[in-house]
Amino acid sequence: MWHSVYAVAVMVGAGGVLAEPPKPVAAQRQAATTMLGSGPFPFFNTTNRPAPASSLVRPVDCADHLLHGATTSGVYEIFPFTCTCGRPVFVWCDMETDGGGWTVFLNRQNQTDQPARQNMSQLNFNVTWDAYKAGFGSPYKEYYLGNELLHQMTYSRAYAVRLDMELASGGYDYATYQSFKVSSEDTRYTASLSGTRTGSSIVTYCFQYMSGRAFTTLDRDYDSYSNNCAATQGGAWWYYNCRYFNPTSTYNNTLDITCYAAGRRSVKQLQMKLRPSICDSSFKTIHLNDKNCGCE
Repeated sequence: MWHSVYAVAVMVGAGGVLAEPPKPVAAQRQAATTMLGSGPFPFFNTTNRPAPASSLVRPVDCADHLLHGATTSGVYEIFPFTCTCGRPVFVWCDMETDGGGWTVFLNRQNQTDQPARQNMSQLNFNVTWDAYKAGFGSPYKEYYLGNELLHQMTYSRAYAVRLDMELASGGYDYATYQSFKVSSEDTRYTASLSGTRTGSSIVTYCFQYMSGRAFTTLDRDYDSYSNNCAATQGGAWWYYNCRYFNPTSTYNNTLDITCYAAGRRSVKQLQMKLRPSICDSSFKTIHLNDKNCGCE
C-alpha cells in the first residue's frame, strides 16, 4: 500500500455533504470482478437498477468520494459519464497517497493481501485493442480501467497523473505530471502530458516517453519502432520504442521497468492513477447529479 505524504480533509458542498462517509463497496465484490464481454465496460454493475433518485450522490471519480469524507482505500463506485442511468464503474480508490482521491487506472500485482499471495502476475495484459478499449481485470487485484473511460474522464475534467512503484530492492519511487489526457479512438487514444513534474527524475522520463504517442496493442501497431512493441514485448502501451517503459509487460518474479538507459527499475508493484488538478475548481466542489440520464 502506498504511503501517505500528507492528509487532506476537504468538506465543501453544493447542497451539503453526506451524513456518513461512504465506504468501499465490498458487498459488490462479485460485480466488481466482472470480466470483459459482460457489457460495454467490464466494471459496470449490469444488474437491473432504477434510474438514480434526484438526491443520489454520483461521484465521478475517487476525488469526489474523498470530498464526501471517504478516507479508506478500496473499491468504490464512480459515475464518470454524463449519462449512465445508474450503472456504476468499479475502481480502486487510493485514499492515502499524497492526500488521497486517486482513481487507479492501472494496477500490477495484487491490490489486497492474500494468504497465498505469490509474487507473480495473475492477469494476462497481452490482449487486443478492444480489450484495452473496454478495460479488463478486477479492481481488487490487477486491472486496466480502459482507454475509452480514460478518454471520457480526461476530456471532461482536468486531471493530474501519478506513477507509483514499490521496488523489489525495498522502498518506493514515484512521479507526477500536472496534466494528462487521452484522446479519442479516432486519434488512436493518443496520450498527452504537460505542466509541472514532481518526483523522481528517473521516473519522470517514463511519462516523457508516453506523451504524444498513440496506443499500441498486439493487433494494432502505432508505435514508432519498426516492430510491434506490444507483440514483441508483451502488453500494450503508449510506446516510444520497445526499450523504454512497458508497465504492462510480463512479470518474471518482478516487473522490469526502464525509463532510460541508466534508469532500470525492478518493481514488485506498480500503480498509475488520476486525480483532478488541485488548482481546478471542479476538484473543490462536490458533484451531485440530479438528472435521470434520459432514463424513463
